[in-house]
Amino acid sequence: MDALAKDSKSENDLDEFADLDLFAEFIVSLDANDTVLTHLKFFYEKISEVVSHSLTSPTEEYKLGHAMLPLLLDPGLKWRDQVKTDPQIAGAILESIESIIHTNSNFLRSGVFSNSLLESQNCFIYCYLMLASNFDLGIQSTIVSDHLLMFRLVRSAAWAAVDTRTRMQYAALVLFLTLAFYPADQRFQSKLGFSNNTLADLRNVFRDAAGIGPDAPFTTHQWVFRWFAEKLDAEVFSIRGFRGNPNNLAVLSEGEQNAIVQLSMRFGSYRYPVTTDHLATFLLQFQTTERIRGALKMLTHSRFFPLWELGSSMENLLGAELADGSRSQLVVAPLGDQTGSTAIIKYMASHSSLGNKLQFATDLNTALLQTDAGDELYFVDDCLLSGTQTLNILGDLMGVRKHAAHHTVHCNPLTPAERKAFLARRLVFAYCVATEIGENRFLAEVANKGINPENVRLTYGVMDHSKSKAFDPLGPVGWSSADERNAIKEFSQEVGYDILKKKSREKEWDDARRRESALGYSDFQRLLIFPYNVPKTTVTLLWETGNDQRPWTPLFPGFD
Repeated sequence: MDALAKDSKSENDLDEFADLDLFAEFIVSLDANDTVLTHLKFFYEKISEVVSHSLTSPTEEYKLGHAMLPLLLDPGLKWRDQVKTDPQIAGAILESIESIIHTNSNFLRSGVFSNSLLESQNCFIYCYLMLASNFDLGIQSTIVSDHLLMFRLVRSAAWAAVDTRTRMQYAALVLFLTLAFYPADQRFQSKLGFSNNTLADLRNVFRDAAGIGPDAPFTTHQWVFRWFAEKLDAEVFSIRGFRGNPNNLAVLSEGEQNAIVQLSMRFGSYRYPVTTDHLATFLLQFQTTERIRGALKMLTHSRFFPLWELGSSMENLLGAELADGSRSQLVVAPLGDQTGSTAIIKYMASHSSLGNKLQFATDLNTALLQTDAGDELYFVDDCLLSGTQTLNILGDLMGVRKHAAHHTVHCNPLTPAERKAFLARRLVFAYCVATEIGENRFLAEVANKGINPENVRLTYGVMDHSKSKAFDPLGPVGWSSADERNAIKEFSQEVGYDILKKKSREKEWDDARRRESALGYSDFQRLLIFPYNVPKTTVTLLWETGNDQRPWTPLFPGFD
C-alpha cells in the first residue's frame, strides 16, 4: 500500500502493475464493509496515474492492453451492487476510466499511434461500457466523438497497418457506443455531442469495417456495418435532409441538388468527412450562380479512386507479371520510407488474392538480400504524375540529389555495397495511375541518378493523359460554354495563387512558379482524388487551405 501511495515513479519502476494486482486482489477479497467504496475509489485513481506513466515509458506500453482488463473490471464488478448505492462513488470510478481513455486518445492522435495503443484503447472502452452498464450510469458523448475523431486524424497508412482483429474491435465498440445514443429503431440526427461531422466520421468507420475480412462473400458483421452506414446515408446525408437545411443552395435545380447528395456519398470515404453540408459550404465560396454551377460540374467530372479500385488495379498489374509463369513470386520493396501512399498500396496488394505470391521486404536492404543479380525488384505506388517524387527518392538512394533547406529527404543514401547490388537488379515500378509526361520524364532522367535506363521498366493500370486538363478544350469536364469554363478557371487561378502564398515562401518559389501552380503543380490541372490524399497536380483550391488574406476551406484537405 505504501508503494501505491507514492506521488511520483521513475521510468525504471516496473512494479506498478504488480502492485495494482495485489491491490485488486485485496479489494476483491474484502468482506462487505464501509471501507470498500473508499478503497475502490482510490484504486481506480491509481490506475489512471499508472496508465499516464506507462504511456511515457515505451518499455511498458505493451503491458497496457493485456494487463488492464482484469484490473479494471474485477473490483468494480465484484462490488457493483454496493457501488450502485452511492452514485458519487460510481461517477468517480467512471471519471477515472474516462481520464484513462482521454489520455490514451491524446497519445493516439499525437503521432504516437500504434497497434498496441489502439488495442489498449479498445480494452479501456470495453471496460468503460461494462462498468457503466453495471453501475446503471450513462456514458459521455465526448467518449464517442473522441474515439471517432481518432479514425479521421490517424494517417491512412498507419490505420492500414493495424491488424484486422484490432480494427474490428474498434469498429464494434464504436457501434456499441453509438447504440447507447441512437438505438437501432430510432433515426440518426445531429444533436448535442453529435454534429454532422461526427456522424460523417461514424459513417466512414462503418464503411471501413464493412470492408474488413474476406473479399467475398461478406461475413455477417460486414453486412451489419454496411446496414448502419446505409442507414446514416438515408437519414442524415440524403437529399431530404439537404433540402431541409435553410442554408442550402436554393439557386440550384432539383437535379443539381441531387448531384450534391450523390457526390457526398461518392466522396464520403475521404479521410476528412465530405457531407452535403461540407459540399454546400465549399460551393458557396464560389459566390456567383455561374461559378457555383461550374464548380459542381468540375466535381462531377473529377476522378475519385476508392481503395478497392486501387487494390484491384495493383492486383491486376502484379498478376500480369506472374501470368507468363517465368516467376513464381515477386519481391516488393518500399519506395523511400514506409509511410504514405506506398504503404497503403502495399497493404492492399498484400491482402489480395496474390498475397502468397508476393514477398514484401521491410526495407530495401532486405529486398536486395532476397534477390540475386539480374532479378526483378518491384516498387508499387498509387500514381506517377510529374515523376518528381520518384526521381527525388532515387536521387536520395543513390546519393546524387542536391538538397535545399526546404526539400524533403525521403531516405538515406545506400552504402557502396548496397548501391552495387541495387544497380545489379532490374527495377520494375508499378503505378495504378500514370501520365505520359511522368513516364517520359522518369525514363529520360533516371540515368541522371546513376541508374541504367535499360534496367528500368514501368507498368501502370491507367494512363491519365497530361493534355486532358480541367480547363482545356475537349478536357474531362463537359463545360456548357466557354464563358462558364473561363469564369471558373479565372476564379480558380485567383484563389489558387492567393492560398499558395505560405507554401511558395516555404519552398522558395519565385512568382512565376507560384502562378504556374495555381491550378495544380506544373499547371497539370488534374481532377484526381485518392481517399487518403490529393496529388498536388490536382486543381489547387480543391486541397489547399486558405490564409488571413484569402480565407478558403478546401473540400479535400491534403496531407503534406
